Amino acid sequence: MKKIIFFITLLSSLITFAQNEEIVDNPFTPEENTLFSKALEKLNSKKYPDAIEMLNKLISSNKEHKSPYFYLTQAYFENKQYSECVEICTKGLAIGPKENLLNYYRAKANIELGKTDSVCNDLKKSGTQEKELLKYCN
Repeated sequence: MKKIIFFITLLSSLITFAQNEEIVDNPFTPEENTLFSKALEKLNSKKYPDAIEMLNKLISSNKEHKSPYFYLTQAYFENKQYSECVEICTKGLAIGPKENLLNYYRAKANIELGKTDSVCNDLKKSGTQEKELLKYCN
């Protein structure tokens, strides 16, 4: 019984901590939060041009938050706008260089563009184990 009470106490402490961290880490205004949510809905609905427009608007008003860069990267990649994808990955990595998924998408976009000289470094940083991609590192 003591273990159960301890576990519940620990779990509720972690949830409270996570919620507090989210509040501190959320630099968006309520309007930006709404725009971000709508952009993610468009992205999930595969309405990439709409998602791209909304995410670009969000980035222009809040350049220091990494999340919009990741989702914009994804939208550009899925919309086959590989040059734009590489550009946004590079900008996002300048803000937070430990974003493995930005390295991953930049490598994949560069492969699609036929620019395979620099992809190995990004693939290693991304931590991918995809054999199809790792062949560019040999």
